Amino acid sequence: MTPIRLQAQLGHWSSLPGPLYRRLADALRVGLERGEIEAGTRLPPERVLAKQLAVSRTTVVQAYDLLRNDDWLESRQGSGTWVRR
Repeated sequence: MTPIRLQAQLGHWSSLPGPLYRRLADALRVGLERGEIEAGTRLPPERVLAKQLAVSRTTVVQAYDLLRNDDWLESRQGSGTWVRR
């Protein structure tokens, strides 16, 4: 999935309440729950997505971490991050 396509699917995620990383994680989770982001989809690398969304890499790392902790995502160093379910 390209960063531009993912950004379009996220909509106005940054206007949601709460910390920025949680807003991003929540917007991603909504897309995952609706099936808009399918299982097996490889997500953009943290640095690339951070640049596209104009946020810090830490914001993306924390959002991905939240989703990994809830078993939505899986990551392997050097291989990327993809949707588990």
